[in-house]
Amino acid sequence: MMRLSSLWFVVIGLLYYTTGQAQEIIPFKMNGHYNMVVEGIINKSDTVNLMVQLSMREASLAPNRTHAVESVVFDTTDFPEGLSKGNRIQVGQTVVEPIWIWDKEYTGHGAEGKIGTQLFGDHIVKINYDQSQFELYNSLPDTTGFIRLPLIERKGTAIC
Repeated sequence: MMRLSSLWFVVIGLLYYTTGQAQEIIPFKMNGHYNMVVEGIINKSDTVNLMVQLSMREASLAPNRTHAVESVVFDTTDFPEGLSKGNRIQVGQTVVEPIWIWDKEYTGHGAEGKIGTQLFGDHIVKINYDQSQFELYNSLPDTTGFIRLPLIERKGTAIC
């Protein structure tokens, strides 16, 4: 009887502990220009610093990037600036596939491109500036002490 109640205590404790924990963590660096920058691996071969851009969904590469990104082939048939479909970007343990990558879009200081909200999938996102990380949740975490802001999406762009 004692072993059964001890087992239940452990199970309930684990459930309580894990429900408040993020399912995924994506670390970022906040640079001197207040850009959140993550390291991305494109198509398992090219590593670039990407600025997280909350007002776009896909990804892009800057024309003035310092590293060649040879695994991305841009098509200029429909868009003269270039678009590459069907890519894979890994940031930390998070993989986004398929993702479009636009060419020749300028980005913030310290980055060679941008990655948008597709990085977060369908998760609820908490930006933890103290720990320099995005915390991704499958359900809403405890929001005690938080201020609720309305968020509207128009044509793929989030507006507060």
